[in-house]
Amino acid sequence: MASPALTLAVVDDHHLMRPGLAHTVGDWPHARQVVEAEDGVDFERVIAEVGHIHIAIIDRQMPKRDGFDTLRWMGRVIRVHFLRPCRG
Repeated sequence: MASPALTLAVVDDHHLMRPGLAHTVGDWPHARQVVEAEDGVDFERVIAEVGHIHIAIIDRQMPKRDGFDTLRWMGRVIRVHFLRPCRG
């Protein structure tokens, strides 16, 4: 059975971190497309252009709209599943 091709997003205001992380997740065999946004407001624009995002990696501290506000916005406009770090 073929694996699904997924659209991923990296949302981070760090201009060195964002492309590096996008490149890393882009090497994942299930990644069809990786889009980048510099903050939550930019991510809203990217979603309007690209459409559905399967997985988003979002920084917590960003200008204009931080990661927490971005997640709240996402919860209002699209179906969201949250993954949280495990505490062992």
